[in-house]
Amino acid sequence: MATIAYKYQRITKEKMLEAIRYLGNKMQLRDWELKLDTEYEMPGEFKEEDSIDLDGMVHIAEDELKALIWVPLKRLRVADKNPLETLCHEMFHIEVIRCGKIGEGFNEELHTRINSPVWYRDVCKHIKIRVAKTKE
Repeated sequence: MATIAYKYQRITKEKMLEAIRYLGNKMQLRDWELKLDTEYEMPGEFKEEDSIDLDGMVHIAEDELKALIWVPLKRLRVADKNPLETLCHEMFHIEVIRCGKIGEGFNEELHTRINSPVWYRDVCKHIKIRVAKTKE
C-alpha cells in the first residue's frame, strides 16, 4: 500500500513547537511534557538505536507522561523529506501508546503512515503554512 509522502519544506523550530502544541491538544496530550530536538545527531536517549538513515524518532516515558521527539531538520533536508510530516508521524506514535492501541493484529507503523499525512495537512492549515508538494 502506498502512502502519501511530502517533499522537504523549510520550517522554523518555533513553527514545529506550535505544531506540537496544536497536536498535543488535539490528541489529548495536555498532561504530557513534549520536547522537541532538531539537531543532526540523535539525542542520548536514543543511543541504543542505529542512527544511520533515521528520519526521526520518539522516546516515550509513558509512566512519567513525557516524550522527546527527535526531528533532525538538516538530515531531512538532505533526504528531501518533510520535517512537519515527520513530526506528525512521531506524534502519532505517542497517541497510539496513550490510547493503548497496541495489541495483537494491530500494525502501529502502518496505522501511523496512513494517518500522519492527514494530520500534516490539518497542522499546516492551523499554523498557517502551505502544504508541500507530494513526491512522485
